[in-house]
Formats: sequence, structure tokens, C-alpha cells
Amino acid sequence: MCETNPSDYFDDCHLRESRVLGFACNESTKQVRLDVDYAAEAVSHWFEAKLAGATLDEYQPLPSDLRRFTFLEASWLSIDPKASLTRRDETSEWLDVLRIGRSRLPVIGAFTIVRAEDGFIARMVLNQKIDYLFEFRFRDLDVQRRRARGVPIGESQWIYEDVDTKATFDFYEPFPK
Repeated sequence: MCETNPSDYFDDCHLRESRVLGFACNESTKQVRLDVDYAAEAVSHWFEAKLAGATLDEYQPLPSDLRRFTFLEASWLSIDPKASLTRRDETSEWLDVLRIGRSRLPVIGAFTIVRAEDGFIARMVLNQKIDYLFEFRFRDLDVQRRRARGVPIGESQWIYEDVDTKATFDFYEPFPK
């Protein structure tokens, strides 16, 4: 986990078009957690390869860039009324902000942060057939990152392997509990 300055971090990290793997909050610890399959570098890499004349068959994609953003000392300003906070199980303090299935992942349509008097305000639009708008205040940010490659194990079946450790994991739950 790496604690970082949110203004500096999000100046260089553009979340638009990233797929959302998880979006949850823990009201007792005042945290909002966002897990994404970061898109910006992969999209740029594909456009550069395409401009250089690469075909889809020749293209060597970058590893998936999975990131967990934990917004600390967080409080909600606005939760889209179409969203529903649901507890994962009886023992968990984490509430899923959106129920995210495995077939159609939401995509970040817009993400901005602005400095507020006692921290920051984040505003995010998620697209999943319809738009959802979320806004929350936070003071600090922790970021985890994991790079992985998909490995085919059968027809339409994949496992994901960590590029650094070679450990396999579920793409939809890339960060240990």
C-alpha cells in the first residue's frame, strides 16, 4: 500500500474508461474503496501500435494494470439513488455501493477531485447501461497496484497471473481481503 498526495496522483492517473471491479464503503472505518482495471496506458499502447501498423493478431498487449484506491476519512456527499448499498455477508463491515457482476463491468465515465478546506472532494460517474453519480469527501489516499496477464486455460476460460510473483488469482478479486 502506498499513501500518496491525491492531487499529484490524479494529475497523472486518468481513470476515465477504466473498468470497475469493486466499489465499496466501510462506514465504521470511514473508507471508500475503488478497484479498477486501469485503462489509460493500455489504450494509449494500442493506439501507438495501431499507428505503427500493427494488426490485432500481431499486437502484444500490456499486462492488466489493476489498482485499488482506498479513500481514507471518507464521507458521502451524494450517492446516486439508483445505487443500493448491500452488505457482502453477515460478518463484513463493507457495503458494496453497486452490485457488480462478472458479465458487464461498469466503466468510469468521469472522475475528478478538487481540493476542499479539510481534504478533497471526489466526483465520479459510472456507466453501466445507465449513469450513476457519486460524490464523497476524503482526506487521504492509499493506492495498491498489481500487474497481471491473462493465461488461457481452456475455451473461453482464463486465469490471471501476477507479473511479479507469478501467483494466480481471480481477476474480479485481485487484492487479498
